[in-house]
Amino acid sequence: MNVSVTENDLLLSLGKRLRAERKKRKVSAQAMAESIQVSRLTLERMEKGRPTVAVGVFIKALSALGLTCQVASTFEASVDRAKADLVVPAQIRLQDYPELKLLAWHAKGAEHLKPGEVFEIYDRNMRHLNAANLSQKEKNLIKALYLAFEGILKNV
Repeated sequence: MNVSVTENDLLLSLGKRLRAERKKRKVSAQAMAESIQVSRLTLERMEKGRPTVAVGVFIKALSALGLTCQVASTFEASVDRAKADLVVPAQIRLQDYPELKLLAWHAKGAEHLKPGEVFEIYDRNMRHLNAANLSQKEKNLIKALYLAFEGILKNV
């Protein structure tokens, strides 16, 4: 597969970031490979930025590490900016979202949750949300999470 210098640089950067995040979380290569259902060799190719690995596998790996759509130095994902200016942070602080904090009662002691966890909490408990108590910030978070995760879940 032929890729341009720019595309190759992007793949190398993505691979390096993937490896760094895996190491930061102290996840072994074997455990990571098993969790995303690929061989250890495929994971090694991903971390080296090889263009032979399908993009879907990269997305699966990012998701397994709690990363979102776009890997950037801020670890925030831009979500369909044509529809709205919404961002999904890499870590969601419960204190900033009062209704989420009520729904996440089972996460005792947790100050932050990953976007996937928050999406599941909102999705599973939507009927319990008090819409009148939602701040604009929390409404935007919910919209951004649904834009980011809804399409992924339909394909699972």
